[in-house]
Amino acid sequence: MERKMRKILLFLVVASACLIFLHCSTMNSSVDLDSAKDAFDNGDYVKAFQKFNELAEGGNAEAQFYLADMLVGGEGVPQNYAEAFKWYVKAADQGHLNAQFNLGVLYTHGNGVSKNFNLAAIWYHKAAEQGDAEAQHNLGVMYFRGEGVRQDNIQSYMWLILAGKSGNQRAELVRQLVATRMTQEQRAEGEKLSTAWKPKNKMACRPKNKAVRGLR
Repeated sequence: MERKMRKILLFLVVASACLIFLHCSTMNSSVDLDSAKDAFDNGDYVKAFQKFNELAEGGNAEAQFYLADMLVGGEGVPQNYAEAFKWYVKAADQGHLNAQFNLGVLYTHGNGVSKNFNLAAIWYHKAAEQGDAEAQHNLGVMYFRGEGVRQDNIQSYMWLILAGKSGNQRAELVRQLVATRMTQEQRAEGEKLSTAWKPKNKMACRPKNKAVRGLR
């Protein structure tokens, strides 16, 4: 009985130590990320890049996104779309909304990667599902044009409605054009789908880099 109690106590001590270590590691990571962001906001791009790189190597999605953005903008380092693409993928695979959107842009324009509308649509869709208005607009345009997806005016109409509700003015203009190619029943179906749509979890992200924008 005494031996059993000792094992239980030992387990509790080890478990507590692990929890404390994980908590401290998380806090340190958060502090380091804030420090890197401060350096970036203050224009100290070399310092910011170094800090983001360390955190990105450790798997921090926000740092990976910042690192990719700096590579796109040539901030603190030479512009390198191919290297930026690599880090966007790592962040996007963790659900980072802006990284997903920017991958769609890179595939749309062929920056750092071969132009591929199919893959662009996939990444726009992931960001659109999280509620990103620009991604919803771009996806709506792609459904209307049949680029990277099967041409579908109802899907186009739905995504454009959602983007418009989020304040994307371009989406409203395109939606009016799409509406002229649809029957009343099709428009009603698109409106029904937009009403039933619910966003997936949305990560807290910084605004997108001006150098990486969607369909013009």
